[in-house]
Amino acid sequence: MPPTINVSTTYPGADANVIQNTIAEPIEEEVNGVKNALYSNSTSSSAGTYTLTVTFALGTKPDIDQANVQNREAEATAELPPTVSQEGVIITQQASNFVLAVWSCPR
Repeated sequence: MPPTINVSTTYPGADANVIQNTIAEPIEEEVNGVKNALYSNSTSSSAGTYTLTVTFALGTKPDIDQANVQNREAEATAELPPTVSQEGVIITQQASNFVLAVWSCPR
């Protein structure tokens, strides 16, 4: 599975549109183009949560990928609402969801 880095935060009381305009846009503008990233996907909820998932090329080092995303996200911090800065932005490595299934048929 390719390495995946998650960026998440909350904005209490904000709806999905406010989150998109005040959190997603500044963060995604900075994180877009991070080294070795293949693609990204984000969600903004009416519960005030935001998550950006960045997927990297196979063979990259997750620790380096995380540091690169953290450095890019730090550039967006000044543009985030004060409440979001107080809540904090969490950047984590996503564990692989790889599942191995073994099927045995009796003969």
